[in-house]
Amino acid sequence: MDKRDNELNNIQNSQAGQESRPKADGMREPRRLAKSVPPSSGTPRRQRPQGQQAKQGAGSASSGAARRPRQQGQQSGERNADGQGRSPQRQSGPGQSRPRRMPNPGAQAKRAEGRRYIPLDEADDSRFTDIKLNKKMRTWNKYKNYIFGGIAIIILVVIVAFSVRSCANDKKQEEESLYSKPSMGPLQVTQGADTQTQTQASTEVQTTQAATQAAGGVVSTTKTAAAEDFTSEASYSKSVFIGDTIVSGMEYYKYLGSDKIIADTNLTASKAADKVSQLASSNPEKVYIMLGLNDLNYNSKTVDSIAQDFASLITQIKQTVPAAKIYLVSVTPITKACESKSSIYITMSNVEALNAKLKEVAATSGATFTDINSAFQDSSGYLNSAVTGNGYNLKNEYYGFLLNTLAEMTK
Repeated sequence: MDKRDNELNNIQNSQAGQESRPKADGMREPRRLAKSVPPSSGTPRRQRPQGQQAKQGAGSASSGAARRPRQQGQQSGERNADGQGRSPQRQSGPGQSRPRRMPNPGAQAKRAEGRRYIPLDEADDSRFTDIKLNKKMRTWNKYKNYIFGGIAIIILVVIVAFSVRSCANDKKQEEESLYSKPSMGPLQVTQGADTQTQTQASTEVQTTQAATQAAGGVVSTTKTAAAEDFTSEASYSKSVFIGDTIVSGMEYYKYLGSDKIIADTNLTASKAADKVSQLASSNPEKVYIMLGLNDLNYNSKTVDSIAQDFASLITQIKQTVPAAKIYLVSVTPITKACESKSSIYITMSNVEALNAKLKEVAATSGATFTDINSAFQDSSGYLNSAVTGNGYNLKNEYYGFLLNTLAEMTK
């Protein structure tokens, strides 16, 4: 009981000190403890000895700095009305109290503002715009490398496709240049008896033929190349041509069918030997050989070596179709401009030298040498530029003259 009475006295003294101390502005009044009910008056209070009471009083005075005992409701986890935690109230001694730590109103307001729900109609649109922009930027940064890589691949594919197409067009133009058709030509004439008479007169046969075409003979013409219609198709009903670009043009321009053509733009006399077997199925009565330009342009063989290839070809043809007549057509000339190109190894001197050798080959192998060069040469001995588009092949309208003349020379 003495100890309890002493504690009650200390508490009452502490509360009395708090009441006498003025409160600071903005501070909340500390919670007061309920006063203990004194013992009933009917119950006699135990008296302590005088010495013990004096000793107890001295102990109370010396313990002024003692801590205030923690009461119920003032635990360390207790919350204020504003939701913030607070430390238990500490007493320095009787009549003295430490100010309680108060929350910062400004910080609380900011936190409350951050948690406050803002309706969409009251929100600042700029905040949502910034969020959208930031999201777009993150998406762009994530995929921009893939986008740039895809664009680079597309550009590379387009460049490669353009290059391939350009090469294909160049090749096609080169091939078409071999058989180029002029926009205008002598074939476009006004119908009428007088015009037809003049055309026929200009294309009359002025050929000097041998009385007979014995084996090993030479046939030539004094005609000059001119544009004319193809009128001798019947003469080639049982004939086959073996040749290079000029012979390819006969099929390209549909003068003769593919069954009468054995040709390749790169064909030479030595390569033609591999195609002779095709003659067996058609069994022609006449075989025309028009080769030599590619042999000279390869620049890998001499004129004598090329002439030997022709002799071997004629021998092989005779073995395949013994009854066929073989006509060795002269190597056609080229233009002076074509001769001056760095990619062309053909010269007119080599053309003339090869034709002289082919006459000898025809005489010794039983073939007929058919010389048509004079009809296509200009005054300088080169190919007339009016009859060609690329310097060595014939234009479309001059194929009629070539085929008609050959038919008359070999009938």
